[in-house]
Amino acid sequence: MVTIRYIAYLAGTPAADEAAFARAKIDANFSNYSAWHHRSTVLRKAQAEAAPSEATAPAVDTILARCSGPLCAPAPAGDALGPPLSADVLSSEFELVTQAFYTEPEDQAAWFYHDWLLGQALECAAHVSASDLTWPVARELLVKQADTCRQLCELEPTCRWPPLTLVRILRAITEGEAACGDGGDDTALMREARELLTALAARDTMRRGFYTDLLAELTEPNA
Repeated sequence: MVTIRYIAYLAGTPAADEAAFARAKIDANFSNYSAWHHRSTVLRKAQAEAAPSEATAPAVDTILARCSGPLCAPAPAGDALGPPLSADVLSSEFELVTQAFYTEPEDQAAWFYHDWLLGQALECAAHVSASDLTWPVARELLVKQADTCRQLCELEPTCRWPPLTLVRILRAITEGEAACGDGGDDTALMREARELLTALAARDTMRRGFYTDLLAELTEPNA
């Protein structure tokens, strides 16, 4: 995917086309980690390009400038990433990754992409002026994802990804509520997160230290 990204950079390929290409590769194989990662690097820019406009070929001097530039496509940063994801796009991406969960729950590629989406949800809710994703809408999306993980915990009791991701979702809801909400009492959410980590540490002994460190970060309220 790095080579493809460089070729797309030289050719001035629209980010929407790159996102579509990554989606096609994901649909063909949910285990394609590179495709998931590539989609995360172009999705926000693709959203910004989604407004109808007349497509034009890149100017020759633009192509020459790219060819004489760096030997790899520069990593997007700041404004180059595009505006925060909209509620519709974020909801659609959560639906896509959920399909992967139910198809191949043990594969880590989709779970990593989901973790990126959680970060996007919090960022969008915190910068609502640049996105239509208000915190109540973002919270509803996260609650829905939490319910999905709870279902997967029952369907795949030996898989570590559903409970671990559920912990991350519960933390995201708590952090979002503190930053964007009314600061409501999320004691029950943190209690559930601690119980999940305790169970993981007991079951998945090879990663016990990792779960113990996460558990230490979830301190008791008013402790």
